[in-house]
Amino acid sequence: MNPNVVTYSVPEGAVKCVGGDYIIRNRGPEAWKVFRVESVVLISRLSPITADASRFMEELHLVPGNTMPKEYGKVHLIVTVFHREYATEAQAIAAINTNALGDSMEGVCRDVSYFATSNSRVVKTERMP
Repeated sequence: MNPNVVTYSVPEGAVKCVGGDYIIRNRGPEAWKVFRVESVVLISRLSPITADASRFMEELHLVPGNTMPKEYGKVHLIVTVFHREYATEAQAIAAINTNALGDSMEGVCRDVSYFATSNSRVVKTERMP
């Protein structure tokens, strides 16, 4: 690997996943929620550089490093959130395996730490080549 390449790590205690994986997260007794990972991303805040806000620049070029937002440099996930909840982990996995997840909301951004290994599981699925 090129030594000039910047790398990012998933924090200890967070799930490790890639795009296409599913995450099931326990939200309490009999409340398992399913998420599909669309992308693993970084958040970068933009500042307008034109009066009409038609052009932007990354804020990191304008602000000293010690004043960067706390989200900067943290791994985030773009996920699809499925609306149904399941009573058990097994029911959530069965819904994934049978593609019976129902309605969803796409494009939700979550810090990867939201999916702690203490209450979340990654479900790998077969990927198309």
